[in-house]
Amino acid sequence: MPDPELTDAEKLAAAEALMFEAAEQAKAARLPSAQAAVDLLTGTEGQAFLTALRACTDASVDDLPRPLGTPGAEGTKQMLQRIVTSFDGAVAAGLTRVEALQPSTPPEETPEEPA
Repeated sequence: MPDPELTDAEKLAAAEALMFEAAEQAKAARLPSAQAAVDLLTGTEGQAFLTALRACTDASVDDLPRPLGTPGAEGTKQMLQRIVTSFDGAVAAGLTRVEALQPSTPPEETPEEPA
C-alpha cells in the first residue's frame, strides 16, 4: 500500500520502479530458454545440420520451379530451401531475442519540477 504522505510524483516513481524490476525478473526468467535455443542453432550440431542441409539442397535435382505466388507442387529442392531460409531466420531472431532479454539499466529519476 503506498504511503499516503507521498506525493503523486513519488507514488508514480515508486510504481515505475516496481514495474521495471518485475520486467527485469521476467526477462531473466526467459533468457535461459532463448539462449539455449540460440546455442543449439549456432552450436556445432546445429551448424553441422545446416551445412548438410545446404549440401543436400545444392545437390537436389528434384526442382519444380514455379512463378512466385502461384499455388501448386514444389520440388524437394524448394522445400529444402525453405527450411534453410527458416533456419537462418530463426538464428537471427534468436540472437535478437537474447539481446532484448539482457538486463537493462534502470531509468534515471527526473527531479520534480516546481509548480
